[in-house]
Amino acid sequence: MEKKDAIKLFGGVGKLADALVVTRQTVHAWDDTLTVAQEDRVNGAYLRLNNERNEAAKTYFGWMK
Repeated sequence: MEKKDAIKLFGGVGKLADALVVTRQTVHAWDDTLTVAQEDRVNGAYLRLNNERNEAAKTYFGWMK
């Protein structure tokens, strides 16, 4: 995964950093191509946030779990 793609996935460096609980400077310091460990963290954070949004939508709209 490329760093620019991870940033785009989250909508910005700040949002990516917040999701990973790191500083913006940490994200800026990454190489252009992420390591497997960095890519795994990005993918895990994306899945976690997506699941949280889905659960919130279910509660909001009263959908069954």
